[in-house]
Amino acid sequence: MNSSTFHPFFSLPDDIRDRIYLLATPPRIVRVEESPEVSASEVLAFLYQLQYTGKRPFIHPSLAYFAPYWRPYVLGLSGWYLQIEEPHEPIGQSPAQPDPWKPSESCPRLDPVWLAHRPELAWNLCRSSSLYSKAPIPPLLHTCRDSRSRLRRLGYELAFSTRTSKPQTWFNFGRDTLFLRDPEIAHFQRYKIDVQGRYFDDMLLALPYNLAQFMPVDLLSVRRLALPFDRAIDLMDPASPELLVKIMGALRVIPHLTTLFLANGIFGPGAETQPLDWIDCDAADYHIEEVRQISACRDLSKFIIASNLLEPHAIRERFSTWAGDELEQCLQEGRDEDLRLSVRIWGVPNVKVGYIGASRDLRHLSYIRQEYWNGLDNVDVGEKSSKEKEQSMFSTYSESEEPANFSSGSDYWSDEWPAYG
Repeated sequence: MNSSTFHPFFSLPDDIRDRIYLLATPPRIVRVEESPEVSASEVLAFLYQLQYTGKRPFIHPSLAYFAPYWRPYVLGLSGWYLQIEEPHEPIGQSPAQPDPWKPSESCPRLDPVWLAHRPELAWNLCRSSSLYSKAPIPPLLHTCRDSRSRLRRLGYELAFSTRTSKPQTWFNFGRDTLFLRDPEIAHFQRYKIDVQGRYFDDMLLALPYNLAQFMPVDLLSVRRLALPFDRAIDLMDPASPELLVKIMGALRVIPHLTTLFLANGIFGPGAETQPLDWIDCDAADYHIEEVRQISACRDLSKFIIASNLLEPHAIRERFSTWAGDELEQCLQEGRDEDLRLSVRIWGVPNVKVGYIGASRDLRHLSYIRQEYWNGLDNVDVGEKSSKEKEQSMFSTYSESEEPANFSSGSDYWSDEWPAYG
């Protein structure tokens, strides 16, 4: 191809056009949530159906994938006793639904009549739901026929259907990151489920982040996942809120994950409709009050370090890697225990710890971090200079000699201070 000749875009070779389209379509962080947002009226309507109409819950074949999580309820294993509510009307016995799978010890029969007497489990497994995202759709999917067909061939597809709705979110499982948060349910939340009086938010202990509404084909395809760091725990205190239990609950149904982003959120005005970006955590975050003020979730730095354990400079350059390695080790121990108990095989992803937000909000975070480190460097320089001056009073320097001039570290901190990990 002659470099001095201009070639129309559609005359370029296919592989070059593909690369151009991908370069113009950067990977995204896509938050997927239930639509419409679950409300008390919806929960009550579902309960009314079970209690007063005698309608059987429909058992979808995809529920077999989640059998390890509802199986303890069905078999009545120790510690998993659900509250039973008798319907006001008898549950309809006909027409009977054929079993959607062959019952076995690992995947027993899920009886609709049995399920109708246990509304919190029925709500999680059988309610009508749909999933959607406010993430901007890649523009080239709607630019022309060629760009749309090529991006679809390169992996972009409508994804995240549910048992009762079609997929509505454009997603590339090889490039995009799925971002999940727990649904906020005004009613039916904090439901007491067992004889020990344990509580959980999503009415199904081992399936947090609304994962029970996803289809197995999508969960098996996800490679990059972002989860919120809104339940800070102490690794040394078993009584702390069990964030790691929630993470492992997600990894058991997303077994092929390669990267896990454990994120705090920084969402300024209008951030919901802006493309989301990522920035690694930093040792400075623990010491900057403004970081805690602008964060949407709990302060993740307190999970990682204690102020009496590490000096700010101690792991300044490798802080985010160190934090991710600490969490990976915890997940490896949990995975090994699952393998020993034959729960389910899943891989330990590469863990990154940081913040998710709109680009402008993360640039602000980067700026206040840089101010903190520059200020700290200046303080250190001042202390060193004072010490040198004090020592010079007792030295044998001549009047023409002066103490060494210590650098403020400006060579280390350039204007291109890295914002994104």
